[in-house]
Amino acid sequence: LETKKSLTLYVASDDAREYFLELRRAQKEHGDRGAVIKKYAKTGIKPERVIKLQYELGEDLVETLAGLKQFDEFEILSRAAGFISSETGLQVRVFKAGGADVYDPAKKAAGALPFKPAFYLE
Repeated sequence: LETKKSLTLYVASDDAREYFLELRRAQKEHGDRGAVIKKYAKTGIKPERVIKLQYELGEDLVETLAGLKQFDEFEILSRAAGFISSETGLQVRVFKAGGADVYDPAKKAAGALPFKPAFYLE
């Protein structure tokens, strides 16, 4: 029997989201980015990746996304998993990086950033 291929989506951890938002605040207020980078060094997320993501998204979109206080990327993608599955024919699973019981055989979860999930196709 052929097993159905699966797509695993990893959304950013809560720490990664806070890192993204605090670094944005520090940049906007011309504050000490070094202090924010040092605070989140334990996450293992390279500051260049966060800065590059903010640049790629653009200032207006970053500002809009940062203002979405109730935005829950994990919940949104979890709710959309059935739709994505029906459109792609893949079994879709969604995990939050850093959470308990995260299925991550290819170590992709650590690459998830806010508004830029990581993917694993098997």
